Amino acid sequence: MLLSAQATDVGVNKATARLYPVANTPQAIIDLGIDQLKAHIKTIGLYNTKAENLMKTCHILVDQHGGEVPDTRQALEALPGVGRKTANVILNTAFGHPTMAVDTHIFRVSNRTGIAKGKNVVEVEQKLLRHVPKGFLQDAHHWLILHGRYTCIARKPRCGSCIIEDLCEYKEKQRSLSGQVAIFYILRAKLATPMAWYLAVQDALQDRLATDAAAHTALLECRHSDK
Repeated sequence: MLLSAQATDVGVNKATARLYPVANTPQAIIDLGIDQLKAHIKTIGLYNTKAENLMKTCHILVDQHGGEVPDTRQALEALPGVGRKTANVILNTAFGHPTMAVDTHIFRVSNRTGIAKGKNVVEVEQKLLRHVPKGFLQDAHHWLILHGRYTCIARKPRCGSCIIEDLCEYKEKQRSLSGQVAIFYILRAKLATPMAWYLAVQDALQDRLATDAAAHTALLECRHSDK
């Protein structure tokens, strides 16, 4: 988690693939040393700062927590580089607590759909905790992130393929749909034959179905992986 800020999952996975074979515990990272730690994670952004925070965190974990990750918010947020969102992710994923980590995807989806409007992440988090049924709190964080990544995306949300389109309060959703239809008509005007138009529409629909299928598959995989 400490390595993930302003970095992609792919980038973090590449860095940890080099680091974990030689140091995968707090004490092992301490023994590795700061220079070697930086060398192993230098492919990710802000690696100098992240290495310093990670080394400080490892010392605290060894000295104060027996080398184990604590399971309380207070103890987690006392660690260098750990804020509320990171603490919520750890509490939810590692310890099964019904917390809600609000990232940019969840903040956007919550405000856009109207499920939990708020001016800041804490306000959105508190509203989600009140509105999401207790039986779904364990997995809701992952589902909302995936919905924001694959359907309710930032610039051009895929409203037409959204399963809650009829419930969503996004004021611009009809405009988005109209824009998609307009593209088809522009294509139709430029294509010479009805068959060419038909094939163009089929290609567009296939691309859309492939995107939707990938999103739903990801949602299902995420849900099963958390069982």
